[in-house]
Formats: sequence, C-alpha cells, structure tokens
Amino acid sequence: ARHEYEPFQLVLRPKQDLTNASVSVSDLILQSPPESYSIGASNVEICVVEYVPVQKIVDPFATPGDYPDPLVPLQGSFSASRGTNQPVWITVYVPKNAPAGTYQGTVSLSLDGAAVAIPLSLVVRNFTLSDTTHTKTAYKLWLDQVWYKHTTREQSRQVWELYMENFRRHRINPAIPHLYANFEHRVAGDEVFLDTKAFDETMMKYLDEFSFGGFNLLSPPPSTLGGYSRYSSGYQAILKKLIRAVMSHLRCQGWADRAYAFW
Repeated sequence: ARHEYEPFQLVLRPKQDLTNASVSVSDLILQSPPESYSIGASNVEICVVEYVPVQKIVDPFATPGDYPDPLVPLQGSFSASRGTNQPVWITVYVPKNAPAGTYQGTVSLSLDGAAVAIPLSLVVRNFTLSDTTHTKTAYKLWLDQVWYKHTTREQSRQVWELYMENFRRHRINPAIPHLYANFEHRVAGDEVFLDTKAFDETMMKYLDEFSFGGFNLLSPPPSTLGGYSRYSSGYQAILKKLIRAVMSHLRCQGWADRAYAFW
C-alpha cells in the first residue's frame, strides 16, 4: 500500500569467505505508461542481519546457537563466512503519492569485487494507509543495559527514542511509551498530588504526534503508597485517589481513552 513499509530478505550463503561485500538498491521505476514515476533509492533502507550467540538456554524448546536478531544499518561493506547464511534485510517505503502499479529495479551486490545484479519487483496497491493507526497493540519493550552499554539515563532515553521512531514507522504501539518519563506523585496525609510535567512533554510527542493508540497506565503499581504496603486497605484507599487524579488529568489532555491497566 502507499504510505507503507515493505521488507524483504536477501540471503547470502558464500562458498568462500567474503571480506568486502556490499549491497545497493536502484530507483524503482513504474512500468505502467503513460505515467512516469519512480520510488527513489532514498526510500530504501538496507540492514545487515547480525546474530546473538545464545549459550544459556531458558526456554525448553530452544537450543544453543546463533539467533538472528539485530538489524544493523549497512554502512559501507560487511563480511560473510563461507557455508553460513548472511541475510540482508531490505525495507522499501512507498510514498503517499506513488501511483499504483508494478515497479522494477535492481539489487546490486559487490562481493569481493565480483558484481551480481538481482531484479527487484514491487507491486503498489491503489490505496493509501492513513497517518493514524487504529489497531490497538501493546509491545513490551525493555532496554538491556549489557547489550546497549548505556550508563546514564540520558543515553537510555536516546536509545529509547530510536525504538519509538521505529515503532511509529511500523505502526505498532509500545506498552509503556512513558517508561523514562512517568508522572510523579506525592502523598501528604490523605491527599495525592501529581507532577506531570515530564509525562506530558513525552506523551504530547508519542500520543499526539506519533499517534500511539494506547499505553499501560500503571506497570507495575507502586510498591508502597503513603507508607502502606501494596494491597493493604490503606494502600487501596490511596491508590483509588491516585488513579482518580491521573485519570482526571488524562481527560483534560484528551488521552484517557488510550489508557489501560494491565497488571
């Protein structure tokens, strides 16, 4: 569809080690005259699939080995070992104004100096996806500090923002977009006071601009409230006031219909 990202994989399995492999994609040319249109190569993203070496098994259905997972944007060249699969993940974005029809282009490979050309065909349907995604999803996301090696909260936010941009492009919702900018609360006696400054700034971006369709309101609920332990009667009384205050604020911001509680 127009305004959609469409990925495909190209898998290399070389018979000898490659030390200088590269991949590029040409413009995609509409094959339906009299219209003249092309989807430029700038709308194509090329990533090299890397593997995670799994040695400790925590799933009874899994086995030790290399698992494909990270998609690393291609910068220059890459290497590939003989007798192993090296996938390349290619994603095409179809602009909103692209005419429907069949487009043709070429995937070009340079493999230690040897050139290979692979024909590429893309069919664009005659409808356009809206900017807002109406399907409700909730993908839980946590940042692994060992993997990303982030040491400060600001570094964590930078990595998180890259994920949010990716979620936005592919029309899925994070369960907790406000993970690094939750609302703050203070309990004084029987009253609950909110500080929503950081939360509001973040959610204006993720809910109003990115149009994420939902978010988990309390995940998990606070371990204590007003000195009361979780789920005690005093805790429950304050929790009701906290949720009322939060929901009142969300209604004022126009976000209440996208909030849910999943405990």
